[in-house]
Amino acid sequence: MQKVAVLKAQGNFQKTIAEAVEKAGAANIISKGDLVLLKPNLHGSVGITDLSVLEAIARWIWDCGAREIIIGDGPFYGIVNEREHFEKIGIMGIAKKVNAQCVAFDEHDFRIFHNASRYLPDELGITRFAYDCDKMINAPIMKTHFNTLVTLGMKNLKGCIRKREKRIFHQMNLDRAIVELNRLLQSDLTIMDATWAMEGMGPAGGAWVDMGLVLASMDVVAIDSVCCHLMGIDPDEVMTLRFAQRTGLGETDINKIKIVGENLDEHKRHFERPIDSMTRQYPQLNLSNEGACSGCNMNLFAALRGLKLRGVEFVWDEIVMGNSKPMSADALLIGACTASLRKEYAYLPGCPPDVEAIRKRLVNRVG
Repeated sequence: MQKVAVLKAQGNFQKTIAEAVEKAGAANIISKGDLVLLKPNLHGSVGITDLSVLEAIARWIWDCGAREIIIGDGPFYGIVNEREHFEKIGIMGIAKKVNAQCVAFDEHDFRIFHNASRYLPDELGITRFAYDCDKMINAPIMKTHFNTLVTLGMKNLKGCIRKREKRIFHQMNLDRAIVELNRLLQSDLTIMDATWAMEGMGPAGGAWVDMGLVLASMDVVAIDSVCCHLMGIDPDEVMTLRFAQRTGLGETDINKIKIVGENLDEHKRHFERPIDSMTRQYPQLNLSNEGACSGCNMNLFAALRGLKLRGVEFVWDEIVMGNSKPMSADALLIGACTASLRKEYAYLPGCPPDVEAIRKRLVNRVG
């Protein structure tokens, strides 16, 4: 039976991490002399794995006898200079503090897979760090997500693929692609940062929820399912987990997962779903964004928040991104994926367009 540890994150994070890992049955997961890849969520400027939690995980890894720690990620498509981004969010400072190497995956080599699955791009690059290391620790943060309902351990591994294939994932069946990626790439241990979680318009535009928890498991499907339960979301609502269960990747039935530590029902919340948050905040918004990646989605929502704070209304009947086709003649097309229709509709180029460019175009019919 899969085991998931759920502990209160209080006081000494490093002690909490060590206890959670032990309760998850993974106390000996790191061997003396191991090269360990620590893969957090460093996706944007907000909604990233808490740096104090990351520091605690790194110190626990050293205590286990590792010879080297690499902290790495490949942030979303809209980030051009990853090292500058890492410096800005503080991860470079944390890496230096704990004597770890910090790497941006896209600056290094990838292991190339050809025709690995019909649900994946014909050519898929996964960071070589994930295969050259002795152990990989997956360290996501608990959040909702407008494309996949939640972003937890399984989706966090998407940061290990090449930037160009991240966009292709969104143009395919994203949920199934994530499941197939988790067949090719499996972490040895997942430590979930649920100290502060995000509900609503995640992964970057939602509201913070004080959960005060840390979870650990050697089974990423099980820990994602437990997180969903804590968020008040049925795992069967999450297509990545539904596909994972149906294709034998893991167990999602909470009654078939051994929970150690805290009583889940005492910490269970009812997270606002992204679509409910969007409808509540922008009732007049008619958005078609099937196949749109996080870059366009996040920048659009950031632009909308800016307009809302200024009390300014956008002027378009419909906003179209990704693979979607306009349903209204009065549509604004945003991003490179919609470029094939740029002669027929108002169009804002970019991959993705920056927030300020979107904000200006939302209120101006003249490009």
